[in-house]
Amino acid sequence: GGFPLSLSTCSHFVHFTSMSTAAAPPAPQPVAPQVVEPPAPDEDFDYHACLVTPEMARTFVRDHPDRLMKRCSNFGFTPLHYACDEPKDLEVIKILVEACPAALHELTYFGYSPLDLAMASIGEDGRSEKIDSTVDPAELLAFILSKYTGEKLCVKPGYTKCSLEPDTTAVLGQSPTIKVLDLSRVCLTKEGFIAFLNVMETNEVMEDLTLNFFEDVDEQACNAMRSMLIRNTVLESLTLRVRFFRKETLQLVQSMLDEAMEMNETLCCLSLNYVPQAQLALFSQEKHIEDREAYYYYRRERRNEGEGIISRVKIDQYIEVNKAGRKKLRNPNLSKLDLSFILSGSNNANTTYVMLQMVPHVLSAISETDSDK
Repeated sequence: GGFPLSLSTCSHFVHFTSMSTAAAPPAPQPVAPQVVEPPAPDEDFDYHACLVTPEMARTFVRDHPDRLMKRCSNFGFTPLHYACDEPKDLEVIKILVEACPAALHELTYFGYSPLDLAMASIGEDGRSEKIDSTVDPAELLAFILSKYTGEKLCVKPGYTKCSLEPDTTAVLGQSPTIKVLDLSRVCLTKEGFIAFLNVMETNEVMEDLTLNFFEDVDEQACNAMRSMLIRNTVLESLTLRVRFFRKETLQLVQSMLDEAMEMNETLCCLSLNYVPQAQLALFSQEKHIEDREAYYYYRRERRNEGEGIISRVKIDQYIEVNKAGRKKLRNPNLSKLDLSFILSGSNNANTTYVMLQMVPHVLSAISETDSDK
């Protein structure tokens, strides 16, 4: 009942068996075990997982110190960026910052720092879905700012659907940020500047305010400032530091300050500090530009005496910085004043001219009235 074998098949079979019986097979050689590399971890998932609890964060810092500055994802996030973008536990952020302070200054591929993301995570009511109920927004921002060693912070605006850039309104649009953020250390872009002024119309959070705006003020920014100064009933003093003005916008801003002072009786002092555009090339030669700039000043002050007459101080004398050195003050015995002015004691029509020179954190000034000339 079996299948018949052909002659050729049998001959092949006989030949094979005869060969196999004629010689013993070689001894098997030991084979080294094959090393299988584990799959590369999903770094996004890994980073998110390590930021759930302080215990997991400490383990991550201990086992992977080399990854604290490593970027992952298409947005260039470090672990600290992830922690600040979704701040579930302040202790986790503290652990990451203490382990790698340099990460606090790292920017994403879109140019945002952990501070930017932390501020963007706070909603207008001081909370958002990203923030766990155990995280105090003011405490979160206060800690990050206390560890930030940069001389100037830069709050960046902008939001696009293809990025994780924080919206300016979210960054500056709530009281926790305004109360904690030292605005005298912040350089605002035009969009951030306008967003902040809109907030200041309704948030009664401070009486004295210093803003650094390192772009030329156009009509849009000027109108936003006018609206804020007129409507805010708490602000008493505003110092605006502007990097430079074009000639045509300087008069616009000065007129706006005059109008705001006349329409808002709460305002006591408005100071405008600026560098003329023609002098920018001169300043760019300085190594530490922030410490050595000289400014023009324009100041409006409401006097308490009499009928509350507005006294105007026009600053149009300039102490030039050049290779020959600074121009000497005519009165070297004058006491040094920090962002202060010597005002004329009279309320007449004479204009008070003040010559100023800026050195690090100190202004030395001398005053001369028209009658002294």
